Amino acid sequence: MAKLTDTSAFEGESLAADFKADGATGLTVNLANGTTAKNFTATKDGDLWHFAAAPADIKGITGRVRWVAFAAKGDETSVIANGELYIRPLVSPHRAVVAAIDEAIKSWDTNPNHTVTVGEITITAKTRDDLIKARAFWQGRADADEAGTKVTSGPRRVVTCFGRY
Repeated sequence: MAKLTDTSAFEGESLAADFKADGATGLTVNLANGTTAKNFTATKDGDLWHFAAAPADIKGITGRVRWVAFAAKGDETSVIANGELYIRPLVSPHRAVVAAIDEAIKSWDTNPNHTVTVGEITITAKTRDDLIKARAFWQGRADADEAGTKVTSGPRRVVTCFGRY
């Protein structure tokens, strides 16, 4: 079981936290990762509110996850705590792209248009070397997902400002 205040957790772990909200009549915890958001109702036990989410309840919420605890007092709702944790996927969704590129490399001579498509990702290669480079890129993404780190390679945007403000 991982706590919301931890910096990371693994997919398939349950999440839990205790909150103190004096005078609150209800407490909701929102988890969101940019594509999926879910709300959970906490239960009151004395002075504390207990939040618990089973692995089945948070399935599909992986990667960088923001959480916010809202306390309700009458008609008012206020944020009493928030934070961020990284939920590491057991298997990165980028592994499917790596596998598809491996198949395209193997079938280079029989694949006339040299295109790999996995979900919304389409890769068109002119040479086999292009596919090998693409494989290295997606392999790095998959490794980073599973290790819970950010990919630091790639293009950077540098903005330079001259003059006065």
